[in-house]
Order: sequence, then C-alpha cells, then structure tokens
Amino acid sequence: MGSMTLTQLRESVKFHAQNSRNATDALLDRAINSTYLHVTQPHIYQHRRMKAKVALPLVLNTDIYALDSTTVATYQGTNTQSNQFLAWTTAIFWDTATYPFPTSTRRKKLVPISDDDMDRSSLKTGSEPSSYIVDGERFEINVYPPSGDVGKFIELRGYVQPALLTTTSSTLNLDEMWDDIIIVGAAWRMSRALGEFNRSAEFRAEFGQLIAEAVNYDMVEGENDDIAFSVAVDDNMRSM
Repeated sequence: MGSMTLTQLRESVKFHAQNSRNATDALLDRAINSTYLHVTQPHIYQHRRMKAKVALPLVLNTDIYALDSTTVATYQGTNTQSNQFLAWTTAIFWDTATYPFPTSTRRKKLVPISDDDMDRSSLKTGSEPSSYIVDGERFEINVYPPSGDVGKFIELRGYVQPALLTTTSSTLNLDEMWDDIIIVGAAWRMSRALGEFNRSAEFRAEFGQLIAEAVNYDMVEGENDDIAFSVAVDDNMRSM
C-alpha cells in the first residue's frame, strides 16, 4: 500500500505547491481525494488493488438484476474497498448454490453482447445463461432461470471505486509509486481552485507525464492486464 498518511500527503502537496498559504485542510483533502478517484478510473489505469468480485444469486424467472451500490453490498464477494463498481469486466456462471465455490464446480464464462443483440434474442427457459449485458446499474442475462438453477451464482468481476481518505491516518490503497503522482495531481487541483492558473498548468503537465510513465512502465512489467490506453489529462474528471 501507499506509505503516506493523509497528514503526510497534505504536507507534501503544500510543499510541492510551494506551501500555498490559503490551502486549508478541507481544500487539500478534496484535492487529494479527487486525484485518488481520478487515477483509479479503469480507463486511466487498472490497479490490481481495485479489482473486486461479487457473486449474484440467480432468482426464479428473473433475467434483470440491480447493480447499484446498495444492492451490491448484499451480494457475496471479495471486495474490501467499496460497493461502487466503476467497470465490469467478466461474468461467470457457477453451477452451484454453495459459496465460496467448491473447487470442483463446473463454471462457464458468459459472453457480453450488445443491447441490440439482447433485444433481438428470445429469452430461453430451462437453460443456463450464456450471454449478458451491463447497462449502467442493470445486469441482464439471456435466460429466465428455471427452478433448478435458483440460488446458483453468476460471479461478476470488475474494478471498484476506492474508499476515500477520511482520517489523518488513512493511506492510499495503491502501490507506493502512486504517492508522488497523487501529490502532483492534488497540487494541480489545489492551485486551480486557488486561482493560481500558471502554476496549475505546470502541475497538470507534470501529472500527465507521471501517469504516462507509470502506465508504460507497468505495462512492460505486465500488471496492466491486456489493455493499453493513452492518458489525456483533461477536465473530464473535474470534481472541484
């Protein structure tokens, strides 16, 4: 995990931004947490510590399931961050109503399809799910589960939003190399909020460069799964 506490992050951001006098703890915390949310977006970088799983039990004759954070909290899973999923990557049908799944359980990976394909397909009864769509906070499968499959699971895997830093002893749940990136990104946001636009532009450029270096390095190391993307540091992640 990141080695710096929220208190240490505050001091480092102020130091990096030349100790701006008007930087209150509330402003610093907002800048730090906004940057934390920014860099953990899956389209920016797929952090292994943001990976999570939930096991959704099938319900008789029900093809649509809720994926809002409140409902997700009721599912079995391995998530330790939050119940707010940012992206779903995989759906697997497990032929068992037992959780955790017995090691000998048969399983089948479901195929993601488009809304149009789902609309054109005929829902089947008496068969296992084979395809699915995720539409916002709605998960839909291509079958109405029969009584024999009630209670069996579909395991959904994806990336979650991290728990925000709310206490002075809180630490980032990222590799330590991201500490400096969070500091620079928070300096960018803080300077912008204080109207220090020239310095903000410098920090923004530095932030983008550090992310690009981190992504390229870890892609070589193989952490970032099977996806590569360019990093555009723009205002679409603005939360301040």
